[in-house]
Amino acid sequence: MKLILVRHGETEANVKGLIQGGGSNFSLTKNGLEQAKKVSEFLKFEKIDIAYSSDLGRSLQTAKEILKNHKPKWIKTKELREVHAGELEGKNTSRNKIFSPSFKAPGGESLLECMQRVSDFYDKVKQKDKTLLFVSHGVTIATLLLYIFKKKIIWEEYDQCRPPVAGITILEINEKKIKKILLNHQIK
Repeated sequence: MKLILVRHGETEANVKGLIQGGGSNFSLTKNGLEQAKKVSEFLKFEKIDIAYSSDLGRSLQTAKEILKNHKPKWIKTKELREVHAGELEGKNTSRNKIFSPSFKAPGGESLLECMQRVSDFYDKVKQKDKTLLFVSHGVTIATLLLYIFKKKIIWEEYDQCRPPVAGITILEINEKKIKKILLNHQIK
C-alpha cells in the first residue's frame, strides 16, 4: 500500500500563531491556496485510488485542489479532524508548555485520544495494493505517523513527525517494512 499524507495549506490562524483544533474551521489564506496548488502539481502523477480528508474547511480546500488532477472516490470524515483543543482553540499558546500525551484542555481531547481515533480509522481503511491519500492536520498526521512507526508520544519523536503547513509524506507500507519515500516534505 502507498499512503500519501498531506497537511492543509496555510490559514490565518497559522499566520497569527493561534491554536486551531478540531473545533475551529479556518479557511486557507491566499498563500495557503497557492500551497495547495503546488502540492497538487507535485502529486499530479501519483495514482490515487481513494482520497480521505478531514471535513474541516482548510483540509477540504486543500483536498479539492489536489483532486483537480485526480478522480478517485473522495470521502470527507471527522475522523481526520485535528485534535480538539477545547478552550485553547483560537488562543496563542505555546505547544511546548502544554505538550503531554494525556493533557486535555477543558472540552478537548488528548494526544492519546487523537492517536487512537486516527489509528482506528487508518486500520479500518488501509488496503493492500492501493494508494490512499489523507488530507488532514498537523497533530493528526504526527500522531498517525507515531502509530505507524511504533513510536511513543514524546516531544522529540512527535516534533520529527509533525508536518509543516502543506507538508507531504509518502510511505510504502507492507507487512514486512515501511519505506519512507518522503517525510514531511514542504513544497516551496
